[in-house]
Amino acid sequence: YGQGSYILQDASGNTLASGGNFGSSETTNFCISSGGGDTTPPSNPTNLSVSNVTTNSADISWNASTDNVGVDGYNVYLNGGYIGSVAGTSATINGLTPATGYSVYVTAYDAASNESGASNTVNFTTLSEGGGGCTAGVLSSNSYESGWEGWSDGGSDCRRYSGSRSWDGSYSIEIRDNSGTASSTTSSSYDLSEFSSVDIEFYFYANSMENGEDFWVRYNDGSGWTTVASYAAGTSFTNGSFWTTTITLNSGSYNLSSNAQFRFQCDASANSDQIYIDLVTITGNCSALPEAGDGPIVTIEQVQTPDRYLSLGELDTEADLHDVKVYPNPARSELNLDIPADMVVRSVQLFSANGASLKFSPTTDNYETIDISGLNPGMYFLSIETDEGVINKRFIKL
Repeated sequence: YGQGSYILQDASGNTLASGGNFGSSETTNFCISSGGGDTTPPSNPTNLSVSNVTTNSADISWNASTDNVGVDGYNVYLNGGYIGSVAGTSATINGLTPATGYSVYVTAYDAASNESGASNTVNFTTLSEGGGGCTAGVLSSNSYESGWEGWSDGGSDCRRYSGSRSWDGSYSIEIRDNSGTASSTTSSSYDLSEFSSVDIEFYFYANSMENGEDFWVRYNDGSGWTTVASYAAGTSFTNGSFWTTTITLNSGSYNLSSNAQFRFQCDASANSDQIYIDLVTITGNCSALPEAGDGPIVTIEQVQTPDRYLSLGELDTEADLHDVKVYPNPARSELNLDIPADMVVRSVQLFSANGASLKFSPTTDNYETIDISGLNPGMYFLSIETDEGVINKRFIKL
């Protein structure tokens, strides 16, 4: 004894009490207040993305959160349940089931156990086991409501936009002018190697594009960029309307690689020439291979302006098959079917992405709500038989 000493510090290194040079013992009185602690949570993590999906694992990464004191780590949630925490901005999820759909999101926390809100949620499907099997499914579906959602900001002529030129929700990606990469947005990498073909479906709106000015969809299999679709004003589309288009790439003509990327790039002439990209859905297919040498299959059609942007003068009183609406898309628990009053519905049938019939309902109701809460995350189809024909609608279950 005689030379003993002690120091009591808090988590920040501040000395609360100390003593020394005591004989056999020493008592120091001090009080720790419960008030005035940190109650501010970190900001939400952003741009969560999934990569390197296998039969039983997947890698995830995201942009860091900020905090008034400091971020201590991140909680990972799979299908709504907590599965663990990490200190950095990436993680590998193991122990997954082959050929199964999952949803994942993360939150941030600080030293005072304040937890942020959730990042964007990403859906993915693990690969099937053995035999070179293929499992069709939605690889990603992005409407940019929570951020860039795995897509990149190309530069000065690309931005995340909020307003009435967005199809799904409030946000979309604006590309303009013809500044090369600066006029583009690029996806994260996808493993397409198991698929016979891949679809990229998206909605867009054009503003002030002059006749002949265009924008491109480009594909990179790891060896360089190739333009797979070009859309020109006056030929493919007109300004001031929403359009939807699907591009199908088959493995007989394209190398569907394990590190594939997609890019939207504007090729106009001025900053006032703008394209707005929204609700981009990338889907892997396992159908029979098309003939080698076949080019991409491109479909495009004009779609009705979302109800929230319509004025009375824009309403079309003549009902046709294009007036049938399925919303919201993507959806979590319920899917609404909106059909014009003068159109008779004979039946509604729900199919999985692989073509299996899941639900059949004969109905004459013009407004129908379909319970999808029991479905796994992924892509599904509705086949709606009416007195004017059969309508097939694709939707995403979150």
